[in-house]
Amino acid sequence: MAKDCERIVSIPILIQTLLSALVLCFTGYQLQSMSILETPGSFLQFLDYALVMALQIYLPCYYGNEITINSGNLNNALYHSNWIDLDIKTKKMMYIYMEYLKRPVILKAGNFFQIGLGVFSKVMNNAYSLFALLLNMNN
Repeated sequence: MAKDCERIVSIPILIQTLLSALVLCFTGYQLQSMSILETPGSFLQFLDYALVMALQIYLPCYYGNEITINSGNLNNALYHSNWIDLDIKTKKMMYIYMEYLKRPVILKAGNFFQIGLGVFSKVMNNAYSLFALLLNMNN
């Protein structure tokens, strides 16, 4: 099921992350050239838009991280269940499932990078680097 989920969301999350980072960078560039005193409404709209773009990157990263953490806890939860009172066939199935759970579920975006909180900080850092590059090119 996790592989099916990754197959479905992998490419859209990759595209969303890349495009949101670019939009965030260009929105920040536009914000630095605006004056909050001259056009406060427009400034707040751009600021709100930048926050929404950051949130669009953060949410998949947060929930991808939670999936990885909780998949690691499944093995322990299964062991602490009342497995001793079960029949032999169910115990064997639980053992096979526990062996399968030794590898944590890790979602990837386009098979390029793992979706997690580390990616969020890297994407934000790269967006800021591109923003700083745009500022230096402008000067």
